[in-house]
Amino acid sequence: MSSSFDKYFNTDIGKTFLITTILALVFGFLSIAIPIAPANENAWYSFLYMDVTLPPDQRMNWGLVILEAFVFTFFYFFSTVALGSYAEIQNRLPSWGEVTFAALITILLSYFFPKVSVGDVNVTGGSGYNHFTPKMQLAVFILTLVGITLSTLYLVYSEPKSE
Repeated sequence: MSSSFDKYFNTDIGKTFLITTILALVFGFLSIAIPIAPANENAWYSFLYMDVTLPPDQRMNWGLVILEAFVFTFFYFFSTVALGSYAEIQNRLPSWGEVTFAALITILLSYFFPKVSVGDVNVTGGSGYNHFTPKMQLAVFILTLVGITLSTLYLVYSEPKSE
């Protein structure tokens, strides 16, 4: 019987699990950080955002929508690979259960995270701010669904064919 250290650090599948888990966590953090980034004009990332005091119909920002959808898609991809690797470490074959679980988590996050508000700026009657207007939130959700579908197809069809 091998130790946990050997399972996770001395095997290729263990290293894959660790690396993809770390990457999924990074993309998960970014997915919540992007909508609520401080509205600071001097920040290095300020070129990504529009003024949160503008009316929502003047703040549609496709660059920010696409960035957030990519972040969610990469979160899904790395979560799926991490869950599949974990299944292999447990001597199980990865199945659609891992894919479905990662997809459901990502779909829920892509629905709720762009709606989170923080801060003390009063924008259109609400307390706090969020860089994503309702149209942008819907666009992130739809583009994330497309990204999940394309990532799943990639994972399914990139498997080496057995003889």
